[in-house]
Amino acid sequence: AHLDDYVVTKTEEACVALVEGEILEGTLDGTAETLDLKNYINIIDKKTAALFALSAQLGAYLSGAAAADVERMRLFGQNAGIAFQMVDDILDIIANEDLLGKPCGTDLKQKTPSLVNVLWLASGETQARTFFDQDAPTPESVIEARQHLLSSAIIQESRQYAQHYAQNALDALNAIDEQKLNPLIRGQLQSLVEYTLTRCL
Repeated sequence: AHLDDYVVTKTEEACVALVEGEILEGTLDGTAETLDLKNYINIIDKKTAALFALSAQLGAYLSGAAAADVERMRLFGQNAGIAFQMVDDILDIIANEDLLGKPCGTDLKQKTPSLVNVLWLASGETQARTFFDQDAPTPESVIEARQHLLSSAIIQESRQYAQHYAQNALDALNAIDEQKLNPLIRGQLQSLVEYTLTRCL
């Protein structure tokens, strides 16, 4: 309440987006008709990327950056947030429980609209359709699906999407003139994006 209207408004907008993303995710029923890439991107843009974008945008704004650079930082945060969520989705399949901090295969078990699930269902594989047609996947079917995905092209396709959005983030950051951004801070932001990717490569 002690900050100016811009900060309050942008924070309100991010909070609204977060709630919208949660509600939208709740409307998906695990079928190919709803579990598609467009819906997925829309949801993670609201649920995850909105908070990354807000942080980057307000940091630039409060530092006194020009409006164009504030927008570039917003784009940096948005794309970094999307890449972060995509990597998290990939790790649900390829990581072990110690690295992930939660049981592996949770997105499969819950038929969550994760990137891997969306791409697998879109692939048209019979096994994917059979898996997602289950009302409640059995532990055995989750293990089998995870093993299948580990050796499939879906993981590499998912990595390519994450790399695409990470590059978008770096492009937005690099669009800021060298004289307007401390080299140390620029390097730290670049490292953040690069570290995000290395977790799933």
